[in-house]
Amino acid sequence: MAQIKTLVVLYGLYLLRLCNCIGPAVTRVPLDLSNPDERAAKISRVLIDDVEYFTCEDNTGFGFTVESVKEGDQYLWKAAPGEMFLTIRRFSKKGHETILSLRYDAQWKVKNVYYRYDELSAETPWVLVTEEEFEGRLDDMKGISIKDGEEEKKPVSLDLSQVDNSTTEMFSNTSVGVSCLTLCSKGNAVITAVLNSGSILWKSQGKYNKCMSVRQFAKGDKTILSIYTKNRMVPEFQHFELIDKNWKKIQVTEFNGKNYKMKNRKIVASSRYLFFPSIRGHRRTCRRGWLTC
Repeated sequence: MAQIKTLVVLYGLYLLRLCNCIGPAVTRVPLDLSNPDERAAKISRVLIDDVEYFTCEDNTGFGFTVESVKEGDQYLWKAAPGEMFLTIRRFSKKGHETILSLRYDAQWKVKNVYYRYDELSAETPWVLVTEEEFEGRLDDMKGISIKDGEEEKKPVSLDLSQVDNSTTEMFSNTSVGVSCLTLCSKGNAVITAVLNSGSILWKSQGKYNKCMSVRQFAKGDKTILSIYTKNRMVPEFQHFELIDKNWKKIQVTEFNGKNYKMKNRKIVASSRYLFFPSIRGHRRTCRRGWLTC
């Protein structure tokens, strides 16, 4: 019965999101960066150390949502079915090419596109670039560089079937019958892939994408896993359940439900705690060196 209630809640939220049924009807409007309509997005500008930060954020809460982004005649993004605008960050500084990142939601998955502004290209001055190039140009604007003598990070793979103690710290504990294991990188190592007997569970998608920690919970014949990663400063999670010696990917609601059941904690199917991953346990263990399940 609890599983049925959970499915009903999830399906209801899905329909509400697609139909924009919460509150008044949402008006879809275009966003032109050369003359931004402040109904379309919440706009802010700030100057820090000669770098101008220009930000546009989703304004759905006020009855408007962005259906496309352009500057002049060049379109940078158009919403496809199931997509929703989230935010734009534009950075400008004298002597540097202006750069821009655009974030949007595509069927519950956050995606980013990156641009640099080429003044010599009259028709399509906004040129697509990779995340690495964007972040490199942004660091250059801010005057950020690798300091002399700073220890270089060493990319490593974490194989759950055979953990390398030289690059990985392990913290374990048992509480209310639940065995909890947390794995974090050690020293100058940075985890760029999580494997199980060579099978990839997660792999870094770029220079600024890394695994912060892995947490495993086991009780009886049930074992679940949470992988906490960061993409630049954005936290992301992957959840798995061990079935027939293989890790099967599951949704956060399933993971939380199984975790609560292991700990004999009662929670209603509509509780907001089911829908959000827990970052606290990951951070506590790896930063402070002690573990709570």
